[in-house]
Amino acid sequence: MTNKNKHLTYNNRLDIEEGIPKGKTFRSIGIGLDKDSTTISKEIKRNLQYKDMEIVTKTLDGKLIKANCALLNKPPYVCNNCKLKRRDCGFNKRFYYAKKAQLNYQENLVEPSRAVVLNKEEFYEMDRIISKGVSKGQSFYHIMHSNNLVVSKSSLYRYVNNGYFSIDSVDCKRIVKFRRRKKVNNEAIPKHLKSGRAYINFLDFMNDSILPFHLEMDTVIGKRGGKTLLTFNVSSCNFMFVLLLDSNTSSEVSSKFYNLKEKFYQNNVHFSDVVPVILTDNGSEFSKVEEIEYYFDKNLKLFFCNPNSSWEKGKIEKNHTTLREILPKGSSFDDLTQSYVNIIISPINSLERKYLNGKSAYEVFSFTFGEHIANLLGIFEIPAKEVILKPFLAKEIKDTNK
Repeated sequence: MTNKNKHLTYNNRLDIEEGIPKGKTFRSIGIGLDKDSTTISKEIKRNLQYKDMEIVTKTLDGKLIKANCALLNKPPYVCNNCKLKRRDCGFNKRFYYAKKAQLNYQENLVEPSRAVVLNKEEFYEMDRIISKGVSKGQSFYHIMHSNNLVVSKSSLYRYVNNGYFSIDSVDCKRIVKFRRRKKVNNEAIPKHLKSGRAYINFLDFMNDSILPFHLEMDTVIGKRGGKTLLTFNVSSCNFMFVLLLDSNTSSEVSSKFYNLKEKFYQNNVHFSDVVPVILTDNGSEFSKVEEIEYYFDKNLKLFFCNPNSSWEKGKIEKNHTTLREILPKGSSFDDLTQSYVNIIISPINSLERKYLNGKSAYEVFSFTFGEHIANLLGIFEIPAKEVILKPFLAKEIKDTNK
């Protein structure tokens, strides 16, 4: 009998814990358990046990932060199999333990089945919290997690649809459906530039290099002919950073890329050491391939999605929907500066995400790469209850800039 579509058992988790020190890959462990390798990867990431140590490093602004081991950025993401005796290395550590993973599983399995009974006062308080959060553009999950509300997201949607709350369905961005996009059948990148850089080559490269993440790149257009946003999204945690373009041209994109890489280089960091692979679409603004790849270091790889296949870089497309909550379609970016763009993007990175176990993209990115890298990209953390994702945030910034 197959184990597919079945929950992992305690014995399965023991096999995972025992397989990691033996150097087994997620695929080989999965074959033994009749599970996909992604199931093993998600199981480990979902049940990481952290241990803080002593080593610290200094950021550009002089702050001391915890140092992280580079080996934890790739599979198996834990110290169980470390052959360098990392118990005495001084770096922050992560472990996977079957017993604790099983306890987490049992707790999460029981928790949703418990009925939540609210009295009148508690329900009115919930309405106040939800309405206040929605007015700031926060998602239901972010509101629930940052205010410790004991209620499911589906219940909140049901309460809104039934008219129990003081807010209406149109106030909730996920209830109002998006308009269907028009298909544009044009391919702006010449075929000779895409040779060896097609999406199939990207999949082969990621499989051979066993990289756990890549960088997705795209543009967001303001008023036609005006300033444009060059957006980047780290696939492993949906951390976004943005460069402001004076025009949506290939020369402007390559120029901004030069400035970004130079900034990293001046701080003794190669951009390709942080994100070695970029996946983008077929827009003509990305046609200066060699200039993007080779400035300052030659280890950066650029790949292109298939034409009219935006889902191949779906994570950045989804983050764009959040960005459009602050900068709606048709908005002009001409009054914005790079500093103000960073202020707009920081709340998006501070939004608590369910798939990150309640962490924000900023927290996961800073833990993985270090807070000094986030600072180099101009991104800072916003307290959870102060996150605002509404157009008036951009308006206030523009008014301040006048």
